[in-house]
Amino acid sequence: MAHDIDKRLIVRSLFGISNAYWGQENLSESLNYAKQALNLSESIESENDSDIGASLAILANIYYKSGDDVQALELAKQALALFERCVSSDSPTIAALLNNIGIIQVSMGSFNDALLTFIRVLHIYEKTLPEGHPQRVTYENNIQTMKEMQQYNDMNSYSRLWTLLTKISLF
Repeated sequence: MAHDIDKRLIVRSLFGISNAYWGQENLSESLNYAKQALNLSESIESENDSDIGASLAILANIYYKSGDDVQALELAKQALALFERCVSSDSPTIAALLNNIGIIQVSMGSFNDALLTFIRVLHIYEKTLPEGHPQRVTYENNIQTMKEMQQYNDMNSYSRLWTLLTKISLF
């Protein structure tokens, strides 16, 4: 048990070093220390889902910042699954992680998925924050923006389809 406590302290130190490199925008070193934190977290035998989830979430942020949205989304979803097992579904941790997932989905152009993700965040905030709270208002605005982006994409898709159909009929 004492050995696991020592490992947890080392994991937190590795997180700190990773965050320091993140702040310096040295993503390769940040990634290196975050991976070490994840590996050590996974070696701890007692209940450790929150540390592993935190490691995955940090790695997701690093991959996102590095431009690897696919890897970032995969890791963020893994982190979410772990956190959903160990914290309340209305937890600010869940809301923050969902926010990050939504941002990655927007970056990938997955506006429908991002809309659903931001709606889920808003539901958490509706339960935990009063109406008019800045965070609630932000997500209400995010949802409206996603709906507008969907409409724009839908119109743009129909426009391309119409152009294609026009060209096909001309031949």
